[in-house]
Amino acid sequence: MFYLLEAPLFTLSNLQIADAIENEKEVSKAFQIYNVDRAVCGRVAGVIAKKYGDTGFAGQLNITFNGSAGQSFGCFLTPGMNIRLVGEANDYVGKVLNGMAGGELVVVPVDKTGFVPEDATIVGNTCLAGRNVAAGMTGGLAYILDEDDTLVPKVNKEIVKMQRVNAPAGQMQLKGLIEAYVDKTGSEKGIAILREWEAYLPLFWQLVPPSEEDSPEACAEFERVLAKQATTQLSAK
Repeated sequence: MFYLLEAPLFTLSNLQIADAIENEKEVSKAFQIYNVDRAVCGRVAGVIAKKYGDTGFAGQLNITFNGSAGQSFGCFLTPGMNIRLVGEANDYVGKVLNGMAGGELVVVPVDKTGFVPEDATIVGNTCLAGRNVAAGMTGGLAYILDEDDTLVPKVNKEIVKMQRVNAPAGQMQLKGLIEAYVDKTGSEKGIAILREWEAYLPLFWQLVPPSEEDSPEACAEFERVLAKQATTQLSAK
């Protein structure tokens, strides 16, 4: 068993968390956090990755923080780490551009904020991408809500194709993502989108790299093409 100290006194210095990592158990803990606390959970992720590899940890750490987190909150998470922050965070949340390998990271405002959450910012820079969106994107799909029609010049169209979400499978995937988001965050904006789905759906863009162009989520005619291929194969027999 290991006992490593982080500031504040949580994570690896907590006996229950250390035991959960050592013996692949599930544990739920809550801690207060302050803006001087940086790279919180990074050391925990490092221990898990060293002991089990990137995807080998069978336990589950459910850790909730309350307050204002410093830089790189939730950095380098691995599968099995479910981290939630109620409050706000500084720059590099999750180090999502080059550091988060798995797990779940949720940031929500406190219950009584004094501001409209969807019109405010509770995480710092380098959390979500800005200009040149999709640069280097070689797989997966991205869905972006573009209510003010400003996204087009920010996307690297040499790499991906921009299209509306026309494929039924893509629409189902997008709606499922928003439903999961609402379930985790209670987002009023997400609730409004689901309530007025037919009005919001045309405002979403789908970013599609070449590897995904023929996927059912990106290809509106996927089912027709699949049926045609099946018919051709039967005819050949």
